[in-house]
Amino acid sequence: MRETGNGAHTLLSGLLSAVFFSSSLFFVLALSLQLLAYGFYGQVALGLVSFASLAFLGLVSLRESFWVAAVSVALVGVFFPLSIASPYFPSVILSLLLLAIPFAWLKYVSGKGFSDSLSLLGFSRGNWVYYAALGVLAAIFIFYPLIVAEVLVLRFGLGIADLENVSNVLLTAPWWLSAFAVLVAPVGEEVFFRGFLVPRAGIALAFISPVGKRFLSRRGVSLAFGIAISTLLFMFAHYAYGSVAELAGALTIGFCLAILYLRTGSIASVMAAHAAFNLVSVALTYLGSTLPSGFMGL
Repeated sequence: MRETGNGAHTLLSGLLSAVFFSSSLFFVLALSLQLLAYGFYGQVALGLVSFASLAFLGLVSLRESFWVAAVSVALVGVFFPLSIASPYFPSVILSLLLLAIPFAWLKYVSGKGFSDSLSLLGFSRGNWVYYAALGVLAAIFIFYPLIVAEVLVLRFGLGIADLENVSNVLLTAPWWLSAFAVLVAPVGEEVFFRGFLVPRAGIALAFISPVGKRFLSRRGVSLAFGIAISTLLFMFAHYAYGSVAELAGALTIGFCLAILYLRTGSIASVMAAHAAFNLVSVALTYLGSTLPSGFMGL
């Protein structure tokens, strides 16, 4: 659907659509390139995927303004060489995709305008400075002490001490990955996991059976499942580090961020909390601290 109204909103809506289409196509094509290992049949399959991708972009240009399709193609053309240059760059693209998915869903599936989407995702709640400050305080004085206690229990109670896996990734990665973990990852992850999934993930149960609908009608049940589903998905998104402590930390932080979002209704609070937590973690890692210093960037 074409976005109408405020010019800035129209531009932002189109850019987010282009990010959604381009990042989705990037991952589809990147995975399809693996088919080349299967010889002739793999080449045929890759050709079909490429043709389908071009057809998809053609449909986009008909449904959206032509410039959205043009920007999508340009972004795909930029994503591939950057991903070849750095194995960490797909994490950036994934973060952009997480940011764009909620807006695309609300626009194309729910038929919402951009202003409504901003409101539904927690962007329109009150004073951003106040909620951001609240999030930073929560991260420093509640979230991080919880993680410290959790890691100490894992290390001395259960003998699990593998958080160094995360620190090693950070210390051997390029400097911009640290900046990404603090400035970019919290934005995409919070819009997707908290702003989008927490209020909606539990509703998926209603499509399973009439029993699911009756169960969801009970007060708070849908939100409880939304918290659980979003928190578990957030935890599994951090499996790549190969660290049990990181997974446990992501589970705890994901739950705390979900509660903070529901209490404040503001996406600014959880973005700021997530960014502050990552900033402290990155700083402690570079300072060589023995305190837990895993970060929650993808």
